[in-house]
Amino acid sequence: MALELGFHLQQEQRLQLTMTPELRQSIQLLQYSASELALYIHEQIQENPLTSLKEKPKNEESVGLFGVRYTSKKQRYDHHSQELYQVEACPSLIQELEEQIRLLPLTALERDTCLFLIHSLDERGMIDSLSIEECKRLQNAESLVSRALHTIQSLDPAGVGARSVSECLELQLRRMKATKLACQLVYHLVELAEQKYQELSIRYQCTVDDIESAVNEIKRCNPRPVANYGTESPRYIEPDIRVHWEQEDYTVQLNERLIPQFEIHSGYDEATYHLMDDSSKEYVRSSIQRAIWLNKAIEQRRKTILSVTQTVIEHQRTFFEKGESYLRPLNLREIAEEIGVHESTVSRVTQNKFIETHRGVFPFRYFFPNGITNQYGVEMTTTKVKNQIVELITGENPTQPLSDQLISNLLGQTGIVISRRTVAKYREELRIPSSTKRRRV
Repeated sequence: MALELGFHLQQEQRLQLTMTPELRQSIQLLQYSASELALYIHEQIQENPLTSLKEKPKNEESVGLFGVRYTSKKQRYDHHSQELYQVEACPSLIQELEEQIRLLPLTALERDTCLFLIHSLDERGMIDSLSIEECKRLQNAESLVSRALHTIQSLDPAGVGARSVSECLELQLRRMKATKLACQLVYHLVELAEQKYQELSIRYQCTVDDIESAVNEIKRCNPRPVANYGTESPRYIEPDIRVHWEQEDYTVQLNERLIPQFEIHSGYDEATYHLMDDSSKEYVRSSIQRAIWLNKAIEQRRKTILSVTQTVIEHQRTFFEKGESYLRPLNLREIAEEIGVHESTVSRVTQNKFIETHRGVFPFRYFFPNGITNQYGVEMTTTKVKNQIVELITGENPTQPLSDQLISNLLGQTGIVISRRTVAKYREELRIPSSTKRRRV
């Protein structure tokens, strides 16, 4: 049978979803925070010559070209919601050290040397040997650099300016006037981690109890003493949603204080409009239509966020009533099915947004914790399970620490059925060492 090639006309019907510009804009606005939405609206106003910012009392109506009447609705947002919350309150380590240096009786050369070394510190607050050698080469005075390094190591926080983790711990121990043995043992961190207390006691001619006492002193130190310092300026957030909880009832308010209102105008009267050519008329129509779409998208965003927030609060009422430990497992699909939207819509609503409550300010996604169901059918968040693991390990016998399998068995007795591998996963997330490393001789 010969293969026939040719052109044919064929008529068929298809169903497919078309992403219109209006739909794309609505989806885009959903994932914006209040501040991001404000920037977007300002950009749209600058691009659209038929719109402008509107300064007027709320609920006042405007009439645009062709009799278009609309209201840019805004909810009352009281002064409590206008507070800014600091996300990262990390003062600069370099600025802190420079301030301390200025208060010391140093010569100009000593001060410059100290500042050079301060600016050579890494993110851990430590300094490497290459920076020290470079400073010696520039100053051509080894004693001067040594004095400068000693000066930096005497500053706060204790441990800054160290050349290794061991030296960092030793600086802290000396500041605490710890025992000589503890200062020596920080240079045997590997042996301490492997619980080789017997070998260390023989090396330093002391008892195992002396080693354990010195280890307890070392545990009081912080291997990252500059963790609370940063190099970036603090970031601040303004909550997008405020939940006011009072007497087992609540109200939800959107922070629309930052969102500008705009009005549509043309600058032309009807007579001038009729004198325009077709392309000018089309430009005016499309500009007005874009502004109307933007206004509708903002209103739709407001309604969707309110709907999602209210539904989440109903699911997490026990959190608002009793506290964090009563937060229940929740996923995006549950909320989406309840309010009749797609799961991706709920995902976009909960992105980049913060909720202010009487218990603090939380990311929206905080209210969607993962969880498990115990053998009695009761749902528990993974946070609650981790807390129980911590309680078991805290109360264990140091000479016979609980293995992951034994922890799994003990949790099973309380109705929490999780595998040994899951226990190990949660333990590692909590940064708790294994039973072998927790064992005390």
